[in-house]
Amino acid sequence: MLSARVAAKAAIRVASRGRSSSRLAALRCAPAAVASESSTRLISNATGKNLSSINEPNPSLFKFPAAGLGNDEQTNTEAQSVIDSQLRADVRAMGSLLGKIIREHEGQEIFDKVEKMRSLAKEWREAGAGRNLSRAPEADSTFSSMSEFASSLSSSELFLISRAFTHFLALSNAAESHHRGRKLRQAVTTDPTGGIGAFSTKHDSCGGVVPKLVSESGVEAKDVWEALSTQTVELVLTAHPTEVNRRTLLAKKKRIQELLTEADFDRAAGSVTPYKQKDIDDCLEMIISGIWQSDEVARQKPTPITEADRGVLVIESILWETLPTFLRKLDATMRSSLGDEYDLPLTATPIKISSWMGGDRDGNPNVTPNVTREVCLSNRAKAASIIGADLATIYSKLSITNCSDELREIVGDTREPYREFLEPVSTPQQRCFRSGSSRFIQFGTIPCGIEIRNVFSIISFVFSCFYIKNAIFVLSTSVCPLFSVTNGR
Repeated sequence: MLSARVAAKAAIRVASRGRSSSRLAALRCAPAAVASESSTRLISNATGKNLSSINEPNPSLFKFPAAGLGNDEQTNTEAQSVIDSQLRADVRAMGSLLGKIIREHEGQEIFDKVEKMRSLAKEWREAGAGRNLSRAPEADSTFSSMSEFASSLSSSELFLISRAFTHFLALSNAAESHHRGRKLRQAVTTDPTGGIGAFSTKHDSCGGVVPKLVSESGVEAKDVWEALSTQTVELVLTAHPTEVNRRTLLAKKKRIQELLTEADFDRAAGSVTPYKQKDIDDCLEMIISGIWQSDEVARQKPTPITEADRGVLVIESILWETLPTFLRKLDATMRSSLGDEYDLPLTATPIKISSWMGGDRDGNPNVTPNVTREVCLSNRAKAASIIGADLATIYSKLSITNCSDELREIVGDTREPYREFLEPVSTPQQRCFRSGSSRFIQFGTIPCGIEIRNVFSIISFVFSCFYIKNAIFVLSTSVCPLFSVTNGR
């Protein structure tokens, strides 16, 4: 009976999402009504067969292109309707791929029962879900039918049906999360205020706040610059022992986001080939199939060390690229709104990343000194690996033969001065550090050789670059030969 309640609640949750702002989970629409408000209701296609968000034939991210995006003659309302129609199309495509995979792996009978549960939940929601007194008897009758149907299912059927709703909601969430970014990009590119396009000009964005402080609130540009240059927001990563999502599934969902973005750009280009469409659709189906066939729950309780590893994954896969991009946009916004002399100083740290994982002893007896020590060593090894990869990228680009006089004094008469400058922290030493790090972490000993010192060599090198005039990172004048190569980065 408990499993029946779980399945029923999952179905109700799917149907109830249809009243949210994006109306994701109970979508029913035909191709001709994709951009219409009525497309959120159960309708029929030309053959008279009902379509649903998990049972549409030939699902594809390119089946319902968001035509008209970027048309200057469109009103804001029309443009928004087109944008939202693409969200509905994404949900239908991924939901129908999930339905196709369920039929292939679990059979038509299970799929039909998923559809029946969803249909009953939708009918209950449309009858007011008990909140509309005039239709209360109808809602109660529908709810009873849904409960009876759930109770008639076997445990294995309840498990599969609950999984189907869980994964559909997860895919819908992925589409909605991506859609927020899509709407933000659309707002930036169609900004009527004439902003530089680094940030949105909304009131809660740096692109809206910084200019208004100067133009409307009368704050001096220097005061805004000093505040932005000296303040620090510290983001602290914490452990979540109750997190059950596996790392492999999080990686798959990230790949789904990447495919949705790739499809957006291909549609916007207007010249996507049938081969490219099929390639993206096939890749999306492969990922959803992998999700369905994977065990979605972590079966072992995470240790403080594995929790710390997950935190490093957030830094490595998201913050390492996102934070520098944010700082570059903030710098551009400050220059545009405050003046070129008020750029973001290289020594400023508007955002700082910290972590409690592996070191917080507040009530967790498993976090011991040895655990903290191991996490710190592991973090240092990962930091060296990430920085080393970026240095290798820089090394490959700096094949330039001329340089400033200051750098020539340091490296001497060498053919490629910038690569010579990078040589002390080159890739071979990074490989040495990474290979050695696993040994000293495993056996709990700290070696005294070059491996453990190398991470400090990297950090010292990076900071020294900031203060070498016209060297690698500090490009104060366009005379520097690296200016056109690095573009100030």
